[in-house]
Amino acid sequence: MKVSIIIATYNHLDDCLKPCCESLQKFVNFNDCEVIIAANGCTDGTREYVESLGSNFKLLWFEKPGFAIPVNEASKIAKGEYLLFLNNDCFFLKDNVIELLLAEFEKNPKVGIVGPESCYNEYGDTNYIKFYCTMMKKDVFNKLGMFDALFADGTCEDVDICLKALAAGYEIIDVTLPIFHKFGMTIREMPNVSSILTRNALNLGQRYNSKWFQAISKKLKEQMTVSIVIATYNHLEDCLKPCVESIKKYCNLENKEVIIVANGCKDGTREYVESLGKPFKLIWFDEATGAAKAYNEGIKAAKYQNILILNNDVTFLEQNQDALINMHLIHFRDPRVGIVGPIKSFNPDIGRDFIIFFCAMIRKEVFDKIGYLDEGFTVGGGEDIDFCIRAKEVGYECAIAGQMTGQDHVEGQITGSVPIFHKGETTVHDKSLVSDWGGRLQENYNKLVEKHRRKVSIVIGTLNHLDDLLKPCLESIIKYVDLSDKEVIVVANGCTDGTREYVESLGGRFRLLWFNEPLGFPKAYNEGIKVAKGDYILLLNNDAMLLEQEKDTLINMHIEQFDNNPKVGIAGPLKSLSPCVNKEFIIFFCAMIKREVFEKIGLLDEAFKEGAGEDTDFCIRAEERGYEIAVVGKMTGQDDASSSVIGSVPIYHKGEGTLHDDPNHQANIDRNTKLLVEKYKNRKVLGSDVLCMIPTKGRYFTTLPLAIQSVILQTVKPAKLTIYDDGEHKDMRQNPTYQYLFKSLDDVGIKWEVAFTPEVGQHFAHQNANTSGFKFVWRLDDDTVARPDVLEKLLSHMKDGVGAVGGSVITPGGEALAQHYATHILDIMALPNLQWAKGEGVFDVNQLYSSFLYRTNIVDYCLELSKVAHREETIFTHRLFRAGYRLLVDRSAVTYHYRNPEGGIRTETDAKLWEGDEEIFRAELKKWGYKFIALSHGLGDHLMFVNLLPELLKRCQTLVLFCVYGEVFQGLPNIICKPLGEAAAWGCKETGIYEWMVKYNWKRSMLEAYEKLYLD
Repeated sequence: MKVSIIIATYNHLDDCLKPCCESLQKFVNFNDCEVIIAANGCTDGTREYVESLGSNFKLLWFEKPGFAIPVNEASKIAKGEYLLFLNNDCFFLKDNVIELLLAEFEKNPKVGIVGPESCYNEYGDTNYIKFYCTMMKKDVFNKLGMFDALFADGTCEDVDICLKALAAGYEIIDVTLPIFHKFGMTIREMPNVSSILTRNALNLGQRYNSKWFQAISKKLKEQMTVSIVIATYNHLEDCLKPCVESIKKYCNLENKEVIIVANGCKDGTREYVESLGKPFKLIWFDEATGAAKAYNEGIKAAKYQNILILNNDVTFLEQNQDALINMHLIHFRDPRVGIVGPIKSFNPDIGRDFIIFFCAMIRKEVFDKIGYLDEGFTVGGGEDIDFCIRAKEVGYECAIAGQMTGQDHVEGQITGSVPIFHKGETTVHDKSLVSDWGGRLQENYNKLVEKHRRKVSIVIGTLNHLDDLLKPCLESIIKYVDLSDKEVIVVANGCTDGTREYVESLGGRFRLLWFNEPLGFPKAYNEGIKVAKGDYILLLNNDAMLLEQEKDTLINMHIEQFDNNPKVGIAGPLKSLSPCVNKEFIIFFCAMIKREVFEKIGLLDEAFKEGAGEDTDFCIRAEERGYEIAVVGKMTGQDDASSSVIGSVPIYHKGEGTLHDDPNHQANIDRNTKLLVEKYKNRKVLGSDVLCMIPTKGRYFTTLPLAIQSVILQTVKPAKLTIYDDGEHKDMRQNPTYQYLFKSLDDVGIKWEVAFTPEVGQHFAHQNANTSGFKFVWRLDDDTVARPDVLEKLLSHMKDGVGAVGGSVITPGGEALAQHYATHILDIMALPNLQWAKGEGVFDVNQLYSSFLYRTNIVDYCLELSKVAHREETIFTHRLFRAGYRLLVDRSAVTYHYRNPEGGIRTETDAKLWEGDEEIFRAELKKWGYKFIALSHGLGDHLMFVNLLPELLKRCQTLVLFCVYGEVFQGLPNIICKPLGEAAAWGCKETGIYEWMVKYNWKRSMLEAYEKLYLD
């Protein structure tokens, strides 16, 4: 056997493996070749397919994903003298691929590796052959030790073996091959690909001490020092010693300290730790203190800025020095990250995710800001969840260092892709410490839920008046409210009277949101609502005071309204009538609102600025979405001496205590009253404010009559239908079909007209409708047919702040079926539009397609487009979005698209019209602040590129990067990453940094090259 072709495959049966195998069947002579397919982690029918291929194809099956190990195993059973390593996304185009590779070995016996592409790798500081269609002699592959399992998940194993080959005296040769390579189809879908790439790059750089690794190491040593804190209770031999010995073996201890907090140990731990010498330190407690206190003592003694909390039953697995440490540290490039660890979990009762603290690195500044682990959790269990929640509440984020992917079923111990081994809860089950661990853990869990789960959030806005209003209000809450399952959020805006110090002194359940300047009533309360965790949110004025009552009487009176009637969304003691709009509403001096109401209709309308009217507006919006308002008890009178409302509800309202501080308060009330009137005076859920417009060209006798008929049959009729004829300019009033249609429009009360337009494109017709004086325009194409309820459904969503609403626009029998759909303007090149498929639900988007209802005269259509008006609706609706309006898609509102091959823009055949419009669209994106860059570089280059981001983001609002390693930029603000393959569709050309440096004979650093290329 001359050649064994080895293909590692991880899913992608239809788009990669099948075309690959079919190309081999077509172009390979199997008289002297075999194919071994190493399937790893496949769940897509790969087994059945390969087994159906016949004797030339052999299958090796591995349950878990990986690369090096499956390929090595395949090489062991290979019969060929030569091994051809072929990616599953690489396809032969001719029958001479193998001959071209073999020819290089025949020319020169020193050749060790031949492949199609040679390039430079900075992590290993070497040129190497990419292994997507690369040949080696089997004996050379074995002599070099095969692929190193250190790079088990893929990436860098090819660089490593090329370096080994060069060191052994072999040559590596690149040769042009007739193949097609999709590139990176599998690696991008590996779990935690960013961690894999980072780990392998660090491992490679460290192994060969490359210039890149030296620079990275120097930076890490200068900036990143670590205190490792280990709490231990006995278990010296089976836990602590293996843990410490692994740290000594795999960590560079020059820039670290290891603090071991021994509490209650009776097994030789003192003598062992004291024998270790520097940098090991011992903190000793004769009695068991519990995990939280033990770790806190170690953290207090730590001198470095990064603290690694480590269980004593953890051991570092084989790795390059500091690989595990660096996998954590690298996440601190993002200043928002405060906690990093291998396992992130989720607590459903609290609704929060958290890092499990068997191994967790934490910035010391986090402890400085929020305090230490809560020692109320005693022996442990829940303190990690609590700490992560508190960290997130002050703005820190948690990040995952790799992932713990599985379980060692023999030992029952957690293992994974991170080079760490966790034996798991060895101390937790030690009955010498706690006899009933189950009961103790349940006790801690109950404590955790009690601490962080909130039924009611009380939100109070305040502007000065500390002594006469806020203090009496908060003191009455402390006295008459059970705060165990509640939180009080005080939004101080513009206070200059000691409010900050007073609220901060309350601690516990009281939280202060501070704003230096006055925000106005709606915005101040909105800020509190945004951070509230309760199922119910009680809005309370600072001039309200709870009267004597059993604890929670007032709270329960409100909650009772929701329990009795699930339709109730807002409850409060006072209901009034707004004469200016003739609507009843709950006065928001005291009002409890279900959280879901805010989620469905939004927050208070900040257009009401200083306050007055926002409660009326909110209640109207809630009722329009099907919620009811309910009165709690009854406010029965007024104290004439104090002008304060009193009544049967145990609450006292002084009334407008802050309002009169503003000398312009009456003018504000008048302005807000006018705002309410303008908003609701002629508000209709009918179509009397709607113009339906249909642009047409060449479809009078095909689909246009169907479109008109669908307008006639709407359950909610538009006021008028205008047909814009941009083509034939025919008078159809004498045509029998149109006579019936026009008469039917008259019968259902829809005014109509036919307007002749000068054949310059439908966008001019759309702009005419946009400025016609109607409040809304409903767009229909002349080859679309709307279901009878479409306009009614679209109108139901046209609330304040909504600029346009679309439905599903589907071609019968040709609906788009996909896992993901385009909702963002930057997805339209790669994904089918959300409107192209049937479904349920209402979705926020930032661009719409074809047919939709929109609010007029806010933005203009782009009239610079050609007569095909390509992208006109995309540009128009995104302009609406950028003007501050929401765009919605209600997928249940279905319009059928009868794609007519005749008429419309399909009469135009000049491709330059579409190309020109695409250029205009790209120019528009640039005006909107988008900047596009294609990075066709390696991982290290991506990491280097991060240094340019602050300056680039000063020059644009959103940076769109087409790249291979998007994980490098994951989570960074105002950056969107897209696959490199999408760059061309956006007119973004790839600029290879190395090619550019060669072209301009660049002699300075790569960072300076990047700056010259992208910043000049």
